[in-house]
Amino acid sequence: MPSKPGTITLGIIGCGEVTETFHLPSLKLLPNIEVAALSDIDKRKLDRAAETFGINNRYEDPYELINSKEIDAVAVCTPSGNHYALGMAVLDSGKNLFMEKPPALSMVECAGLVNKARGSPLRAQVGFNLRWHRNVSKAKEIIGKGLLGKIESARSVMSVNDPELAEWRKKRALGGGSLLDLGIHHFDLLRHLLNAEAELVHAAGVSGEVEDETTAVSVKLTNGILCSSIFSYGSGHANEIEIFGSNGIMKISLYDIAGLELRPCDAPPGGLFTGVRRAIDRFAQTAANAGTLRHGGIFKESYYSEWRSFADSVIHGKDTECGLEDGMRALEIALAAVESASTGIPVKLSGVGGEAE
Repeated sequence: MPSKPGTITLGIIGCGEVTETFHLPSLKLLPNIEVAALSDIDKRKLDRAAETFGINNRYEDPYELINSKEIDAVAVCTPSGNHYALGMAVLDSGKNLFMEKPPALSMVECAGLVNKARGSPLRAQVGFNLRWHRNVSKAKEIIGKGLLGKIESARSVMSVNDPELAEWRKKRALGGGSLLDLGIHHFDLLRHLLNAEAELVHAAGVSGEVEDETTAVSVKLTNGILCSSIFSYGSGHANEIEIFGSNGIMKISLYDIAGLELRPCDAPPGGLFTGVRRAIDRFAQTAANAGTLRHGGIFKESYYSEWRSFADSVIHGKDTECGLEDGMRALEIALAAVESASTGIPVKLSGVGGEAE
């Protein structure tokens, strides 16, 4: 239970780039979450984050933070290889859990977390922040209303340009590489938007300084929709999904304030009417989304919104909008893609996800 009615007292383990750039600025804007403690084994990072955001309680040992009586929820924002052990310790301590993706690096460990949380009054949420992106929410609403007609296929791209990429993000065994670190976001979004599980995964990739530096993945979903994705650390920033239906085509750009485009199938993509309509729509979207600037912009707002959802779940005892089982199903697709990229052979999945009991 929260320490005070209507509030959460939170501790964060891991003071890397995501915590400093996205989580802590978003949490500062939420009145019902107090960040009371930080932990990182790197004292320089710990002190920098604590001083920047005015947080006094600092722990170099994450288990001291987990066992602190001053907090009632813990966010695990460390490199992926630490997620399972820390997540289990948080749940064992009787505290609510916010877990960065993926929850673990194996299906057995992920199932252990799912089973530990199942039936517990504690809340456990996975940080697939893109689910809370306002363009994704609107896209899901459009799909739900049937405006695209019968959906046939989807394609996506996620590319990152980071010359100072952390060493663990370069190693597949540590949860790095474009499949486990980038692609898993889109695997979750494809499940979320298209309301289906994966049944067949085929991948190919090339490695350079980063293992699985650039990969191409094909996924067949249980409802027959075919998906094709590119993930890369070797080019500029991009984060887009395009969905093709019998009545229309929808493009979702997650870095663009006017990044939701819906076009009827009979509208020529290069036509004058289509261009004028798109220009008017861009102006309208920019005006409508201007309010996201107070949360850092349309992309950063997704972090604010996921924390608001987590607080709502913990304070009001609601189910989380993205639980550990969602994390496990996205991980299953990512691991299948890793296997396929290694062997060159497609991997068939159960279509129902997971190994939890």
